[in-house]
Amino acid sequence: MQPSYKASAGSFRAYICLVVVGSILGSLVTSVLLLARKEDEWLFIIGFAGVLSAFSTGAILGLHALTTPRRYEIHTDRLRLVARIHAWDYRFAWILSIDRLRGWRRVFFFGVNLSLGSAPAALIRMKGLPLFSDLVIAPQGRDEFLAHLQRALSDFRAALKHSSEAGSDRSESS
Repeated sequence: MQPSYKASAGSFRAYICLVVVGSILGSLVTSVLLLARKEDEWLFIIGFAGVLSAFSTGAILGLHALTTPRRYEIHTDRLRLVARIHAWDYRFAWILSIDRLRGWRRVFFFGVNLSLGSAPAALIRMKGLPLFSDLVIAPQGRDEFLAHLQRALSDFRAALKHSSEAGSDRSESS
């Protein structure tokens, strides 16, 4: 089934790359300085830490790039988050509320944060465990995306209410 609306995810911010490259370059510069001063015992430790840092950072960034949503799709009954290797479906029946997220609230909250950088974000509250029931996403064109999502959620709830009323009417007439 085709989605009724699609939005791209926010872009990966350059400052994250700068922090990673800076930490690796810092280890390399320290190693060169220790080598120049003939501090062999520290050279091995700093060099090993730099290589370990580079590999672990690369692995984390690679996993992040594979699992972070690239696109958000609104279907008639669910919100779909599409990443490079997987897609997650969030049924409208699970969603309690949808809000714009501003300021520091996006940093200090308990839940799953799938937003990148400083793009305007949205908070989706869902049924479930209190710790992991909140989801933060950052689609491009957040306000337009949220308007489409609110409309689809309202249509879904109206159809669900209508079908439950029709079912209760049939059971009363029997």
